[in-house]
Amino acid sequence: MSINPVPAIGPVSDGQSADARSDPRQQPASAASGTEIAQPDPGTQPNQETRIPQNVSESNDLPQDEVQVQRDTETTEIVIKYLDRSGSVILQVPSSQVLALAHAIAQDFHQAATEQRAAQGERATEADGEGGKVHGH
Repeated sequence: MSINPVPAIGPVSDGQSADARSDPRQQPASAASGTEIAQPDPGTQPNQETRIPQNVSESNDLPQDEVQVQRDTETTEIVIKYLDRSGSVILQVPSSQVLALAHAIAQDFHQAATEQRAAQGERATEADGEGGKVHGH
C-alpha cells in the first residue's frame, strides 16, 4: 500500500467558489437538468389514533409495597415499617430488637416507680402508727 502526497490547497477565490457551487455533482438531479422530477406520492396518511392501554387498570389492582407509620403504645416512639406485597416486613425503624429493649426499660421504670410508691406508703403508715401526728421543728 502506498500513500501519495496530498496536493496543497490554497485560498479559494470568489470565482472558484462560484464554480464549486455550480458543480452539477453537488446539485440535485432536477435542478441540474432544468426539469423537475416528480416525487412519488406516498398516498394518504393513516389516521393516528391514540389509545390508552387497557393494562393500566390491571397494575392498580396488584398489591403494592406499603409503608406504615405507627406510634408504639408503651414507649410512644414512632415506628416505620416497610412491607412487601405479601405483607412481610422488609425493614422496620427502629428495629424490633430496639423496641423490645425500650419496652423492657419502660417496664423496669414502671416496676421501680410502683415499688417506690409502695415503700413511701409503708413509711407513711409506720409514722402515723408510732406517735400519731409528727410535729416538725
